[in-house]
Amino acid sequence: MKKRMIIVTALIMGTLGAGCVSVQASDTLPELTKDNALEQMMKAGETDSLVSNHKSYEATCEYILQNTKVYDYEDSEVMYVDMYGTTQMLYKEGELKYGKEGDEYLSCLYIDEADGNADDLISFYTDETIEEEVTDMKEDGDMIIIQTKVPEELTQSALNSQGDGESYTEGDWISMEYVVASDDYRPLKHTQILNHKDGTSEEASKMEFSYGVDRPKDVADLCEKYEEAEKAEKAEGDVRNVTVTAAPGTEQEKDYAITVPADNHVWIMLHDDNSYYIMYTDKECKELYEPEEDVKEDTHLYAEIESYEEAEDEV
Repeated sequence: MKKRMIIVTALIMGTLGAGCVSVQASDTLPELTKDNALEQMMKAGETDSLVSNHKSYEATCEYILQNTKVYDYEDSEVMYVDMYGTTQMLYKEGELKYGKEGDEYLSCLYIDEADGNADDLISFYTDETIEEEVTDMKEDGDMIIIQTKVPEELTQSALNSQGDGESYTEGDWISMEYVVASDDYRPLKHTQILNHKDGTSEEASKMEFSYGVDRPKDVADLCEKYEEAEKAEKAEGDVRNVTVTAAPGTEQEKDYAITVPADNHVWIMLHDDNSYYIMYTDKECKELYEPEEDVKEDTHLYAEIESYEEAEDEV
């Protein structure tokens, strides 16, 4: 793995413009209007707010144009992300701790000093939502439906953020439909529509939420495996040590190590999104490291950390 895995689970675009339509909410929340709906939606959609008010939540996002799905679950102790049904990731205290790819369990070893935090990884709304224009807002039972239009000039960047840039053609524009609960404005459903200049349209992505759910089996299983890996650091017997020497031969040289169950792989990761690493098996950094097949023995690796900006300057 040459560089840190960058995880984006749900880039759903959307926000609201100014207006005078209003929808009455509970006594403890301000009345929802076109002037304040963006602020209230985003505040209600913060993960800390969702967990503290509802014990837990789960969200399933389907990227229809890519034919992929991402599943998120969070409660007061853990956050779990299932990427595309192939990679599972477990966060505790805001940091990625453990994972699974296929049948392989993976412990996480960070090789720099920066803080790693999951707060920005789960995003139901993005900064670009401020650019949207509300086209309609209405009550439907215990729900509020808010419809918006994304400016045409932001459509391509919105699709690029989801890996769907190839779906863009000139003249396309995105509309959004947000369904939120009328009592606290928590998200219930987001739907993104890609509209074409010939009058046709298609769903680009959709996201649905549930609250107060028990931990699914996959989440519980990964938590159990993580606890086993944590105990391995203090155990004797069927364990192995993985050591990484970062920036070997420089003033910044430093060793990082982790003890894991002998059948566990190790994710070696950087917190810094502005850098990447290249892994070697020798201190001189001549022999490139290939992903290991044998995960029974101790391993010592060497990491050269490179800046993306420096790499671009060299091109």
